[in-house]
Amino acid sequence: MAEVRDLIAEIGAVCVFAEPQFNTRLIGTVTEGTEVRNAVLDPLGAGLEPGPDFYPALLGTLAGNMAGCLG
Repeated sequence: MAEVRDLIAEIGAVCVFAEPQFNTRLIGTVTEGTEVRNAVLDPLGAGLEPGPDFYPALLGTLAGNMAGCLG
């Protein structure tokens, strides 16, 4: 984990993304004590309503979460 933390600092990362389908505790551990922000990206859109508006909503949610963390 120390190597990952060093790499995050080395590249100047401002945000680390997690997916809700996986354990996000590791990201918290790696970024703990840094100014790096965390955000969740759900490429499966688990919380979205199925239907004709699903794909635009999925893209909008992903883009919003990225912009919020990176901005």
